[in-house]
Amino acid sequence: MPPNVSESEATPLQTETQNNASYGKVNQQYVTVDEFNAFKAEIEEKLRQSNNELKTVHKELDHESHDRDHSQLYKVRFTPK
Repeated sequence: MPPNVSESEATPLQTETQNNASYGKVNQQYVTVDEFNAFKAEIEEKLRQSNNELKTVHKELDHESHDRDHSQLYKVRFTPK
C-alpha cells in the first residue's frame, strides 16, 4: 500500500495489492522493443509448433478411430455363425 494511504482510506484494490505483495515481489525487467519482439516471435513459433503437433495427433487419432470403427464393422459382418 502506498505510504501516504492509511488502511481506512485504502480501496479494495489497494488492499488486495498489498495482500498479494506478501506472496512475493514482481521482478520488473525493462527490455528494448527489439528484445521484446524477438521474445514474442520465439513464443509465437513455439505456439505454431505446438499447434502443428496437436493437429498431427488429432489426425492420427481420427485415422485410428476410423480404422477401428471399420474393423469392428467388418468383424461383425464377416463373423461365421
